Amino acid sequence: MTPPPGSAPNSLTVVAAAGLLGVLLGPLLRRQVLRCTSSAGPRAGLVAAVGAVVFAALAARVDGVLPLLGYLWLAGFGIVLGFVDVAVRRLPDRLTLPAAAGLAGLLGAASATSDQFARYAVAAACALALAVGYAGLVLLSPAGLGPGDAKLALGLGFATGWYGWSTTLTGALAGLLLASGYAAVLLRLGRIGRHDHLPHGPAMLTGTLGAVLLTA
Repeated sequence: MTPPPGSAPNSLTVVAAAGLLGVLLGPLLRRQVLRCTSSAGPRAGLVAAVGAVVFAALAARVDGVLPLLGYLWLAGFGIVLGFVDVAVRRLPDRLTLPAAAGLAGLLGAASATSDQFARYAVAAACALALAVGYAGLVLLSPAGLGPGDAKLALGLGFATGWYGWSTTLTGALAGLLLASGYAAVLLRLGRIGRHDHLPHGPAMLTGTLGAVLLTA
């Protein structure tokens, strides 16, 4: 699904402002990571750099004020979730659920102000389908995936579903391939065993980001 006719890329000013916002939010995002982990956490500069790159990339591709705010909202939570999952192998409900709810609400407002109700319905259907799909994978492979992955999938499904079913499929497959490739490399190097649990959230988030940037 393509953006409405007449949409145009955001200006360099908007992209730069989004990147600056990512930098400014770096300390806040890092504090949220520390609240969910018992480790020293990532360096503040690393979090700020990731925020700057992700926010600027989304601002360069996502059209419309409300949709962009929604994607930046999800990205902020996603950055925290990625670092938390790496540190403690867990995706807390207090992060995954607000991430999905905020994006759903902002995309809903965008659809209401631009008569794109059908587009929103597709996004909601994609979100539900992806969450159910991951819930099924959790049941099939409880050692490899957890309930947090299925809850994260709800928000990621909204993000990709706004651009259609094909984008959701692309994002989901990219996430699975990234996670599988990473696990295969670690197995080959002898860093992990076949029954070790690896964080799947970062791969899901990266796959979603790539699919959105390629489609938007």
